[in-house]
Amino acid sequence: MVQREMREHERVTLDATVFVSDGCIETPAVGLDASPGGVGLRTAFLWEPGTRVSLRMRLPNATTAVALAVVQRAEGDVMGLRLLAGGPAFTRLLRRQHLPLSA
Repeated sequence: MVQREMREHERVTLDATVFVSDGCIETPAVGLDASPGGVGLRTAFLWEPGTRVSLRMRLPNATTAVALAVVQRAEGDVMGLRLLAGGPAFTRLLRRQHLPLSA
């Protein structure tokens, strides 16, 4: 079966340690990629699609970026998240990569 590409935005590598929380549970994750529309993460704990989560991303320059997202997919040890809102540090990260900021 051929799988259709569903991504709307160009992706950049997300070099960050990420903490994901639903308000009750918080777990560490490894950032895989990011775009103005979403984030890919590798983590041992997966939430069900549709769950709203918050992200705290520790970037290499010691900046902490925050974002709100909803789980789009969860397979194996990878979650795909659709961004609902990103903080200033996350916006700067995407701007440095020359990605458009419209979602």
